[in-house]
Amino acid sequence: MRTIIIKTTDKSYNQVISLIKKIPDIKYYDDEDDVFTEEDEKAYIEAKKELENGETKSWDELKKELNLV
Repeated sequence: MRTIIIKTTDKSYNQVISLIKKIPDIKYYDDEDDVFTEEDEKAYIEAKKELENGETKSWDELKKELNLV
């Protein structure tokens, strides 16, 4: 068994998946939660800036405040 990783645009994603499904005896992993998109990256950078500027709390800080630790 060999593994192939394919990077594709959102536009052609469904076409690629359709082609893969037509190949007999092939397994594919499709979990969009594991895909780090440009939108995710922008949100991550913004959240990191907010945390660094003290505009938001970290998960650990919130747990301490709510006595969940």
